[in-house]
Amino acid sequence: MPIVFYGLLAIVFFASLRFKKDDGFLDHNSSNVIKGLFILLVVFHHILLFFPYSGHFSWLINKFRDLSGQLIVTMFFFISGYGILFSILTKGIVYSKTLFFNRFLRIIVYTAIALIPCFIYTACLGITHPIEDYFLAFIGLRTFGNSGWFIFAILVCYLLCSIVYLFNWKNHYIPSLLITIGILAYVVAMYMIKNDSFWTYDTIIAFPIGIFSCLIRSQVNSLLSKRKWIPYVIVVVSFALVFMLRYFVIPRIGNSRAVYVCLMGFANLFLCIFFISLTKVFTLKSKILSFFGNASFAIYIMHLLIVNMFIDLGSIPNENINYLVLFTSTISIGIPMYYIYQLIDKVFTNKIVDFSRQKIKQI
Repeated sequence: MPIVFYGLLAIVFFASLRFKKDDGFLDHNSSNVIKGLFILLVVFHHILLFFPYSGHFSWLINKFRDLSGQLIVTMFFFISGYGILFSILTKGIVYSKTLFFNRFLRIIVYTAIALIPCFIYTACLGITHPIEDYFLAFIGLRTFGNSGWFIFAILVCYLLCSIVYLFNWKNHYIPSLLITIGILAYVVAMYMIKNDSFWTYDTIIAFPIGIFSCLIRSQVNSLLSKRKWIPYVIVVVSFALVFMLRYFVIPRIGNSRAVYVCLMGFANLFLCIFFISLTKVFTLKSKILSFFGNASFAIYIMHLLIVNMFIDLGSIPNENINYLVLFTSTISIGIPMYYIYQLIDKVFTNKIVDFSRQKIKQI
């Protein structure tokens, strides 16, 4: 059954490829399709982590999961970094000074809403936590079954951007460099605090990669446009480098976490280059993947609740039916939350952002 889902996902993704008629790369449609692709990979990855598959083609699935590893979240950081600077460049200083409300506060609100069913579920199981855990969960420093590390990491990224862009800058190279230094400091701190929890810091470097990709996008676009064959070559070479690092190099470094983090940094970079070049050649258009891309945060923050329910309450004896119910449930649970987020934005978050924007204009 899992091979069917991976096969269908591959078909849907390749069907989304359209030869590009305009200039540029990483447009809005393509970004959403990429997020949709990877949020489904994240869901499948977590399901198979807790419910391993040993049937037909299990070796192929396990090999793909080993090769992809934490890179399945790389593009979320990259697109976030790229998008935040693109918005600053196009919307100006007023937007840059509302980042705290527009990005940081919005994620806090989203997380708080999503944690309510998690709190209820743990309470129904009779599990109790210290009161401070409930508050720390809002920023990802405690988990109630959800992936708290990503919440904390993306909040760090948005907080850094909010602080740096409180100041007026003549160009965007200095603030981009400061944000990058802050991200590297986060990686070092997490390496020292959570040495073995490498997944909490081995992909966040894609955020500043996204920022600088946007900052020099005209130069990158010029390079990719010099010859028609250049982006094709870079697509192949960058993919090959990611494969080489994940398949040949990283598995052979032993227990050296410092070397691992450095090599993962290069793997992140080459994966980002792959998608930059790919979206120079193709526009990605898929209503299905775009929808999941728009709902990706809601799906991400909710899907492990269903997985935990199957772990705690028991799985369905028939393996194929169990996977089918798990896959559809984990994907579906985030969709209502996505629409709740839209409602919350309309009645609460957007009004705070608009109010802060008006105040800044008056200064």
